[in-house]
Amino acid sequence: MKPFLIQTHDSKHNASVESSIKLFALNNPAEAQKYFANKFLFTVRPRDVIHLFNHALPFRLIDVRSVEDFEEGHIPGAIHVPQSDWNHTEMLTRDRQNIVYCCSAGCPLAADAGAVFAGRGLPVMEMDGGVEAWKRAGYTLESFFLQSQAV
Repeated sequence: MKPFLIQTHDSKHNASVESSIKLFALNNPAEAQKYFANKFLFTVRPRDVIHLFNHALPFRLIDVRSVEDFEEGHIPGAIHVPQSDWNHTEMLTRDRQNIVYCCSAGCPLAADAGAVFAGRGLPVMEMDGGVEAWKRAGYTLESFFLQSQAV
């Protein structure tokens, strides 16, 4: 079977989507089996993050979206490490889990950040579904603008 092209478009985050055309070919079933067998070792759901918060378990939550998106609303307690700062990992930790998230399940930033951070020897997981999944689960966001006004 020949590879086929799919055109993708994200109007809100057009500037952050570096590749608008993805080439898809048949994958290797053995590699796919390994990926799916191990996927849950490297991903958490929003309710898992709430569990970590509620039980005061040590982890660091990292928002890898744009500055504008972070300021508009982010998960409480998250630190902001946009793509331009991925080379500066001093805010991340080697002694507890770093959990990255981005906008949605279709956003590649969290997976890309996870690969970069893991390549630097940091323990890392991805929160499935990003901010969209967080809000869909009924959890709230905090806003930089709301924090600024409260001070």
